[in-house]
Amino acid sequence: MNAELSRNLEEAVAAIVSAIQAVRIPALEKILTWLIFPMIVGLLLSIVNPIADFYVKEHLAPNKKEIEKQIKKHVARSIRNTEQLSSFRLVSASVLNVRSRPSNEASILGRLQLAQVVVLFKRDKDWSIVAWSDDENGLQLQGWVFSRYLEKFR
Repeated sequence: MNAELSRNLEEAVAAIVSAIQAVRIPALEKILTWLIFPMIVGLLLSIVNPIADFYVKEHLAPNKKEIEKQIKKHVARSIRNTEQLSSFRLVSASVLNVRSRPSNEASILGRLQLAQVVVLFKRDKDWSIVAWSDDENGLQLQGWVFSRYLEKFR
């Protein structure tokens, strides 16, 4: 499939180049070259860029489960008494919105990142109120998050 697409693109570009070269008027040939080639390059980049972007991000993106596993293993080695971990949770979403109330319509107070550790204060059905440290400002913050994206340490 990719080889066929590549061959078709090469044939199309070669046909355009030969058509421009067939024009024996130098001024018109220059105009066509200045107008057509940039459009061809732009078209090719608009086709290739999203495909390449997808594959590059797929291979460079960290495996979420592997990151969670490594953090849990490190915490388990660091803390012998697992009861101490009962109020802590690990964020399992790439980005988790922290809200002012337990509702998707509530204003967003902040965002937690994958594998960030939070303190669980209260759980209310599908929502939990958590606290975390904002390292940039040195503040202790709290808000509501969707509980599905919090994992216990075991």
